[in-house]
Amino acid sequence: MGVLNNIHDESDFFARDPGDEAITMGVTSKTMPDFDFGFEFNTRYVEIGAASTHITYSYKDNNLLRPMRNFYVYSRVKVPLDPYWDFIPGVTWHNTRKLNTYEFNAAFRYNNNVCVNLVYRNPVNCGIALGLNITGGFRVAYSYDYGFDSLSAYNDGSHEITILYTIPSLKNYVQTKLRFFRWKMF
Repeated sequence: MGVLNNIHDESDFFARDPGDEAITMGVTSKTMPDFDFGFEFNTRYVEIGAASTHITYSYKDNNLLRPMRNFYVYSRVKVPLDPYWDFIPGVTWHNTRKLNTYEFNAAFRYNNNVCVNLVYRNPVNCGIALGLNITGGFRVAYSYDYGFDSLSAYNDGSHEITILYTIPSLKNYVQTKLRFFRWKMF
């Protein structure tokens, strides 16, 4: 769950169809709540998942200030290189309406604490992500994507900051902290 702030400046945009209702005149800004949902299955060496972003917005919505719903399916494989370094290649399929893109990434992780990820996304978009594991369940990451296509004249790239906290499962909590309830609950 999060908050989006979208700004559309008509002075930077040349519309082929000035009568299009989706195009607003002047500078327009809108702040709105945003919700995503996903699931993931992982083992020590394999990760497979799927997610949908902007689930409160219509799949057919065409307003420039509201995001379109996105669908993702991804997989990654961890290849240990030595006791400290892991190589983690992955592939992702992404769908927004009728547009399908594919992403290939290569991550290098050191001691399960620091990660650098290089990304290529078709047609011509590249990115880099840096992540840091602060404690066992708390991680932060920064990523930057830049496109080398015809839209790059209108877009300076995108920045994303991720803060992630993994809540320990109730089963682990019960087994380690509330041993006397174990026989009743599990």
